[in-house]
Amino acid sequence: MENNWAVKIVKSWRFNDLWICDCFPYNLPRGSYPPYPGFDVLKIWLNMNCPSAAYEVKYKNPDSFGAVLEVTFNNEEEAMMFILLHGLVTA
Repeated sequence: MENNWAVKIVKSWRFNDLWICDCFPYNLPRGSYPPYPGFDVLKIWLNMNCPSAAYEVKYKNPDSFGAVLEVTFNNEEEAMMFILLHGLVTA
Protein backbone atom coordinates (compact mmCIF):
# COMPACT_ATOMS: atom_id res chain seq x y z
CA MET A 1 0.00 0.00 0.00
CA GLU A 2 1.34 3.39 -0.95
CA ASN A 3 2.17 5.90 1.74
CA ASN A 4 0.37 8.84 0.13
CA TRP A 5 -2.11 9.31 2.97
CA ALA A 6 -2.02 10.14 6.68
CA VAL A 7 -4.40 10.07 9.60
CA LYS A 8 -5.62 12.91 11.76
CA ILE A 9 -6.54 11.66 15.23
CA VAL A 10 -9.34 14.04 16.11
CA LYS A 11 -9.83 12.70 19.64
CA SER A 12 -8.32 9.96 21.79
CA TRP A 13 -9.43 8.60 25.15
CA ARG A 14 -9.26 5.56 27.39
CA PHE A 15 -12.25 3.58 28.65
CA ASN A 16 -11.17 0.97 31.22
CA ASP A 17 -8.77 -1.31 29.30
CA LEU A 18 -9.79 0.03 25.88
CA TRP A 19 -8.17 2.86 23.94
CA ILE A 20 -10.44 4.70 21.52
CA CYS A 21 -9.42 7.09 18.75
CA ASP A 22 -11.62 9.11 16.42
CA CYS A 23 -9.69 9.17 13.13
CA PHE A 24 -9.94 10.84 9.77
CA PRO A 25 -7.65 9.81 6.87
CA TYR A 26 -6.52 12.38 4.29
CA ASN A 27 -4.38 12.30 1.17
CA LEU A 28 -0.86 13.71 1.03
CA PRO A 29 0.19 16.29 0.20
CA ARG A 30 -2.62 18.27 1.76
CA GLY A 31 -4.68 19.99 -0.86
CA SER A 32 -4.37 17.08 -3.28
CA TYR A 33 -7.41 15.85 -5.14
CA PRO A 34 -9.33 13.95 -4.03
CA PRO A 35 -8.58 15.24 -0.54
CA TYR A 36 -9.87 12.18 1.34
CA PRO A 37 -9.13 8.55 0.45
CA GLY A 38 -12.14 7.24 2.36
CA PHE A 39 -12.09 5.03 5.40
CA ASP A 40 -11.26 1.87 3.45
CA VAL A 41 -7.55 2.71 3.24
CA LEU A 42 -7.36 3.11 7.03
CA LYS A 43 -9.40 -0.06 7.63
CA ILE A 44 -7.00 -2.07 5.45
CA TRP A 45 -4.00 -0.64 7.30
CA LEU A 46 -5.56 -1.44 10.68
CA ASN A 47 -6.36 -5.02 9.61
CA MET A 48 -2.72 -5.56 8.59
CA ASN A 49 -1.01 -3.77 11.49
CA CYS A 50 -3.38 -3.75 14.48
CA PRO A 51 -5.26 -7.05 14.79
CA SER A 52 -6.83 -6.02 18.13
CA ALA A 53 -8.51 -2.98 16.58
CA ALA A 54 -12.22 -2.80 15.93
CA TYR A 55 -13.69 0.14 14.06
CA GLU A 56 -16.95 1.77 13.16
CA VAL A 57 -17.88 4.84 11.14
CA LYS A 58 -19.46 7.41 13.42
CA TYR A 59 -21.35 10.43 12.16
CA LYS A 60 -20.47 13.16 14.60
CA ASN A 61 -18.33 16.24 15.00
CA PRO A 62 -20.30 18.15 12.34
CA ASP A 63 -18.27 21.35 12.79
CA SER A 64 -15.11 19.92 11.25
CA PHE A 65 -15.73 16.41 9.89
CA GLY A 66 -19.04 14.87 8.95
CA ALA A 67 -17.83 11.42 9.95
CA VAL A 68 -14.90 9.81 11.71
CA LEU A 69 -13.70 6.25 11.98
CA GLU A 70 -13.91 5.34 15.66
CA VAL A 71 -11.13 2.82 16.31
CA THR A 72 -11.18 0.78 19.52
CA PHE A 73 -7.96 -0.97 20.55
CA ASN A 74 -8.02 -3.96 22.91
CA ASN A 75 -4.22 -3.95 23.06
CA GLU A 76 -2.54 -1.01 24.78
CA GLU A 77 0.73 -1.44 22.86
CA GLU A 78 -1.06 -1.32 19.50
CA ALA A 79 -2.95 1.78 20.60
CA MET A 80 0.23 3.56 21.68
CA MET A 81 2.00 2.58 18.44
CA PHE A 82 -0.91 3.94 16.41
CA ILE A 83 -1.10 7.20 18.38
CA LEU A 84 2.67 7.75 18.24
CA LEU A 85 2.81 6.92 14.54
CA HIS A 86 -0.01 9.26 13.59
CA GLY A 87 0.37 11.87 16.32
CA LEU A 88 -2.48 13.18 18.41
CA VAL A 89 -3.96 16.31 16.88
CA THR A 90 -6.29 18.12 19.22
CA ALA A 91 -9.38 19.63 17.68
